[in-house]
Amino acid sequence: MNILSFQDAGIRYGDRPALSGLTLDVAPGEIVGLIGESGSGKSTAALAAMGLLPDGASVTGRVLLDGRDWSGLSEREGDRLRGRVAGMIFQEPLTALNPTLSIGAQVAEAVRATRGLGRRVAWVAAQALLARVGLNISARRYPHQLSGGQRQRVGIAIAIAGGPRLLIADEPTTALDVTTQAQIMDLIVRLVRDDGMGLLLVSHDLGLVAQVADRIAVLKEGRLVEQGAAMEVLSRPTAPYTWSLLDRSRHRPLRAHAIDPAAPPVLSVTGLTRTYSGERQGLFGRGAPVHAVADVSFTIAPGETLGVVGESGSGKSSLLRCVLGLDRPQAGTILLNGRSVQDSRGTELRGLRQQMQAVFQDPAGSFNPRQNVGRIVAEPLHLLDEPLTMAQRRQRVERVLSLVGLSPDEADRYPHQFSGGQRQRIALARALIVEPRLVVLDEAVSALDVSIRADILDLLARLSAELGLAYLFVSHDLSVMRAVTDRVLVMKQGRIVEQGPTVQVLSHPQHPYTAQLLAATPDLDRVLAQRA
Repeated sequence: MNILSFQDAGIRYGDRPALSGLTLDVAPGEIVGLIGESGSGKSTAALAAMGLLPDGASVTGRVLLDGRDWSGLSEREGDRLRGRVAGMIFQEPLTALNPTLSIGAQVAEAVRATRGLGRRVAWVAAQALLARVGLNISARRYPHQLSGGQRQRVGIAIAIAGGPRLLIADEPTTALDVTTQAQIMDLIVRLVRDDGMGLLLVSHDLGLVAQVADRIAVLKEGRLVEQGAAMEVLSRPTAPYTWSLLDRSRHRPLRAHAIDPAAPPVLSVTGLTRTYSGERQGLFGRGAPVHAVADVSFTIAPGETLGVVGESGSGKSSLLRCVLGLDRPQAGTILLNGRSVQDSRGTELRGLRQQMQAVFQDPAGSFNPRQNVGRIVAEPLHLLDEPLTMAQRRQRVERVLSLVGLSPDEADRYPHQFSGGQRQRIALARALIVEPRLVVLDEAVSALDVSIRADILDLLARLSAELGLAYLFVSHDLSVMRAVTDRVLVMKQGRIVEQGPTVQVLSHPQHPYTAQLLAATPDLDRVLAQRA
């Protein structure tokens, strides 16, 4: 008997269809990958499987969990199924966890809710669950004290607290570096195999799904266009849409520009060192200092794209904060067009900020939801020496929106009215409106599906060629690095362990750490060759 079954299921949010006629099963012990672009209905299917659809959603057909139709269950009956029969692992554990409760208390809460145990017994069970998911740390720690991978392990412990027969994982590794991602997926698959659970894995990462899935289902605009054995679907797809997804996942933008090695560098970093105080030991003791960045040196030429890769904690974010002038290093120099970033103040610093802008991983998190796109994009204009009139500001906004592939009319809309890819274009427009020479991109495409990611990478390549932009590109996705960067730096524990032309470093790594990163990175073609 299937543990999860969609039988001609349709789901609408008001007048908008999210799923149409979905028929899909997950059996105990089976891993089913659900893939498709943003808006394809993947997350809606995952929520429907858990009976967590928002108020106002209308359902046709049947969604069965352990043979029971969600539409016929009371709220209390549904609560008994969640946790005991099915558990869910969410994309962003920090938002799924309660910041005011220790991790042990949160796991114990799930144990009590699903097993009906007392507080003391539940606390012991919670500690055992944390150990089972590989967290050998104090259960009295809080979510903010953990890394992203550790927080996801807490989320997994909560999901399996009731001994479910089905796990639903909705993009469980999107924000994680490649080695942590590999460890989390190994953990999930081991738990599924050990306990004979079914797994519905929702992901836009085709390489990741190819590694673990027994079967794959492909969604497009709420409709199932193809399903079958994983290797059959990925090696010999029958639907044109599946072909398109595979092609877009391998996409490399055309980069038509020449870099003049003799030209003065846009950015020059020499001997950069940033140290933080260690975690306090006891009441008066102070831990050993943490060298987040240690003696790092590099340059970026006009029009060049330099990539920075490394695990979480390798120093990438600390490096970017120093480069952007948001943090002061203890030693070293940062020169932007020959002028010191860390020594600049007032008008001089404002001028440097105009020449260097940033685009972050989650653009929605850096937007004011109460401001329209026109005001958001115009924010950096205060950096200009001469203030602009309202008409001039509007003209600049419309021009830069057109530059990134959006309509000038969209300046009057609000962030929530745009897709993830469109919001990233808005973030780019905001960075470009003051005509910088360097754009810093921090995981700017990691949360995007393969098609939108390909479009954004094409856009970045075109803007670099047209405007002569240089990029400092930080990402944990080595396939993206291979596609868009000229050179790459590999960081480990605050130091550069390897650097050079991207093709050379990623094809013939000289440092064991670089080889380790490459081995941990899901690669669709490599997986298909291994599983053939």
